[in-house]
Amino acid sequence: MSIAQIRVDEQNGFVPGGSLPVADGVTAIEAGNIIDNNDNIVIIISTQDWHPSDHVSFADNNDAKVFTAKEITLPDGSKDNQVMWPRHCVQDTDDAKFHPNKVVNQSKPHFVVQKGTNSKVDSYSGFGDAYGRKFEDTKLHVLLQEHHIKSLVVTGLAGDYCVAYTAKDAAKLGYRVCVPLWATRAVATESFEKEKAEMLALGVILVSTEEELNAWLISV
Repeated sequence: MSIAQIRVDEQNGFVPGGSLPVADGVTAIEAGNIIDNNDNIVIIISTQDWHPSDHVSFADNNDAKVFTAKEITLPDGSKDNQVMWPRHCVQDTDDAKFHPNKVVNQSKPHFVVQKGTNSKVDSYSGFGDAYGRKFEDTKLHVLLQEHHIKSLVVTGLAGDYCVAYTAKDAAKLGYRVCVPLWATRAVATESFEKEKAEMLALGVILVSTEEELNAWLISV
């Protein structure tokens, strides 16, 4: 069975020193380097937060405080609450570049999927926005189908946002999904526990050791 590793947002902006740092984020990136050498994984896909400077999620574009929620107007005129984030991963900035400790196995096909490119809507998931991919539908699902991928290992940053949303969307789309917990880090423990429960409810497999991961890779 063909298996892909989705390496989520391993960018300068999400590690200490970046605009929206996740504690110990570099450790998660380095764990992802090891996993993508596993012989059972045939392709690597890296997602990249790639925001225009006028992005709706930036607090300074909305006269709002960071980490608060604010009602926004979506492209179809409907309303929703949006977390206000610090300005991060703006297109063509160093903050948006992949972290230098990220090393991809060059013997395998590697693709980059950019997300968060629509200034009017946020996309935590590598597949697109949280509204059924109505306003931003990335090329990730099509790319996986083109390579006959049925199973995914999802790693990267951050565990309680972009990793979890990518894993949940993948499960909803019918993929078998595994998240190695040592290869991600979360913004906050409480939100990560909530997301882990939601992932489990959708059939996502959470593993804590390399032995558990290898057993899953062999079983799918």
